[in-house]
Amino acid sequence: MSSQGNDPNAAATRTGELTKFQSNAVDVLSSINSLFTVAVFLGLSFASPNQKSIDPRSECNPDATMLKRLVLWEVISFSFFLFSSLFLKSLQLYINMLGDEKKEGEKKEGGKKKGVVRGMFYISVLTTTLGVASFTVSMAYLIQIQVGKMSCWIFETTLSVIFLAVMVFLGIVSYLVVTALTFSLTTDDFDQHLSSTTVFTTAASI
Repeated sequence: MSSQGNDPNAAATRTGELTKFQSNAVDVLSSINSLFTVAVFLGLSFASPNQKSIDPRSECNPDATMLKRLVLWEVISFSFFLFSSLFLKSLQLYINMLGDEKKEGEKKEGGKKKGVVRGMFYISVLTTTLGVASFTVSMAYLIQIQVGKMSCWIFETTLSVIFLAVMVFLGIVSYLVVTALTFSLTTDDFDQHLSSTTVFTTAASI
C-alpha cells in the first residue's frame, strides 16, 4: 500500500513543478534586466556636449566631467545587466536539464547540483543588484544634468536624488531578502524531490 508521499510519479510531478517555478523565477529576473537595459540607453541620449540644465545659472550647468561620469556609470550598469542576463539563460538551461534527468546515482550528485543552481542564481542576483546600484548613480548625475548641480543647492535636485537613493535602497533590500529566501527554500525542496524520484525509479527497476 503506497501513499502520495512515496509515489514515484507524484515525486516526479512535484519535481517538475519545482523546476517550472525556478525557471519562472529566472524569467522574472531576466525581465528586470531587460527593463533596466532599455533605461540605460535612454539615459545615454542625454550625454550631449551642449546639454544645459533647467536652472538659469551658468555655474549650475553640467560640465564635461559630469557628462563623462554619466556615460561611465551607464556603461557599468549595462555591463552588469548584460552579464546577469546571459548568466540567467545558462542557469535556466541547467535547471531544465535537472528536471529532465532521472539517472541512477542522481541522489549522490544532488547536493552538488543544488549548490550549482543556488550559486549561479545568487551570482545573477548580485550582478543585477550591482547593476541597479550603478544605474542609480547614473540617474543621480542625470538629474543634476537636467535640473542643476547639487553644489548649487537646488531644492528639486537634492530632493530627487535623496528620494531616489532611499527608495532604491529599500527596494534592493526587500528584493535581496525575498528572492534569496524564496529560491533557497525551493532549491532545497527541489533537491529533496529530485533525490526521491531517483530512489523510487531505481527501486521500481529492481
